[in-house]
Amino acid sequence: MRIHFLTTRWPTRDSVTRAAAVLLADWGVQVRFVRPEPGGGLEYERADLYILKSADDAVLRVADALESAGAGCLNRPRVVRLTRDHAGLAGALRSFGVSLAAPTEAASGSDAGRDDDAGTKVYRIGGQVFGVERRGAVVRPLTVPVETRELTDVVARVLGSDLFGLDLAAGGADPLRPDGDAGCAGPVVAQVHAFPGFKGVPDGGLRLADYIYAAAHEQAAEREVVRS
Repeated sequence: MRIHFLTTRWPTRDSVTRAAAVLLADWGVQVRFVRPEPGGGLEYERADLYILKSADDAVLRVADALESAGAGCLNRPRVVRLTRDHAGLAGALRSFGVSLAAPTEAASGSDAGRDDDAGTKVYRIGGQVFGVERRGAVVRPLTVPVETRELTDVVARVLGSDLFGLDLAAGGADPLRPDGDAGCAGPVVAQVHAFPGFKGVPDGGLRLADYIYAAAHEQAAEREVVRS
């Protein structure tokens, strides 16, 4: 089995993504990190699953071509684009009663995993939800209340994906608790990450590797059904 990460930045030694990749390799998966070049060709070694670790235009262009050729992407290009489209995402979330804060300069980066700033984070890996508070080098887990778990259900429905990260807007005594604007009952989302860093998630490398491994096998099974 082959799994390729499409990225503009190589994972750091202590990253959750790298830990997941090492585990996948231990399980017999051929893992590669591929850096698409702007204006480069679209010929890539075939993989069973592609993961868009970055959200820049070069990665999205390659992912579009791969999907058109029948390849499977864990986080599909349309999902990544939606997380970059503030107006579109805000409208989709508001229809479910969820607030998306106004964009900031800090939130304008193109890396799907660039959630390395301080603040309150919520990560979803499949049906599991984790809260983390980051202040500089200090990372501590947070208990996720029911309201925030329900918020991730809404985001998963809007994205069509249950793998993502949320930055919650500062405000109120507890950002994880309801503090939305008029007509929005839940916590305020500052930014949505299509493939975040998952830093601070307990056993994050193992949880992420399990999710990716299962998704790759599901993709392979679907292709077998199509062939038959």
